[in-house]
Amino acid sequence: MKILNRFNGNVIFEFECETIKECLLKARERGANLRDIDLRGSNLCGSNLRDIDLWGANLCGADLRGSNLRDIDLRGSNLCGSNLWDADLWGANLCGANLWGANLRGSNLWGANLCGADLRGSNLCGANLYGANLCGANLWGATLWGEKLIKSPIYINAGLKWQIWITDKKIKIGCQIHTTTFWNEVSDEIISRMDSEALEFWNKWKKPILVMAKEHQKKDK
Repeated sequence: MKILNRFNGNVIFEFECETIKECLLKARERGANLRDIDLRGSNLCGSNLRDIDLWGANLCGADLRGSNLRDIDLRGSNLCGSNLWDADLWGANLCGANLWGANLRGSNLWGANLCGADLRGSNLCGANLYGANLCGANLWGATLWGEKLIKSPIYINAGLKWQIWITDKKIKIGCQIHTTTFWNEVSDEIISRMDSEALEFWNKWKKPILVMAKEHQKKDK
């Protein structure tokens, strides 16, 4: 099986193996340079590619469902239309990656670097984005928590006890995801049931959160 360079078509490596997954593992074991490889449409479902360097790889339309991609280097890679459902991308470097239309439903993106990534039209329902770096990422048309985004959400971490996400219609504080209307009208009693420290947090940050949400959401009218 031959693996080619995505840009010039040169053979990067060639092994006698039955599947692309087996071929990739052999290449990694032998220290082959896997940057810029062409893996378009490959079946990599359930693969263990942890720590592998696939900088600049072409994985357009690849099936990576349930794969272990922890700490993988995918900077500048093309993952357009790829299937990453339930993939573990903990700590992965996806800086500048093309994830347009990718299925990231239920994926683990904890601490992943998505700076400048193109996530337009991607499906992020149920994805774990805790600590992910989304600076400069394009989320236009992406689906987040069942909501199709008109523009990128506001993301606030800044050392707060709970992360805050403000989208076109919803606000997520910690694990609580509700409409902006809910947060405007919610009672102290309901807030208190969320966590022992929730009411203190809410009383301190309620006003700035709702002001930001109002300004963020009214721009689209």
